Amino acid sequence: MTTTKFKNRAPVIFDVSPEQRADALRRHEVSEKLLDEKQRRAATGISRSTWYRLTTQNRAPKPRKIDNKNRYLLSDLILFFELS
Repeated sequence: MTTTKFKNRAPVIFDVSPEQRADALRRHEVSEKLLDEKQRRAATGISRSTWYRLTTQNRAPKPRKIDNKNRYLLSDLILFFELS
């Protein structure tokens, strides 16, 4: 019988408020900034295809489209790891 490590675990839906974002930045003593895909991969260690799957399942923060490019809020990435 094959079992999956997280088989019975309900997926965490990533939904945070502006207050949570501000609190995360304050706790880590950093200011908000936008990260591109390369910086996001370096910060999270998660491949692009896995990240895409997580965002389509609402388990990871979705990118913001700026100048036709995907950008990620630093606070979203901090909270992603804290809530995971």
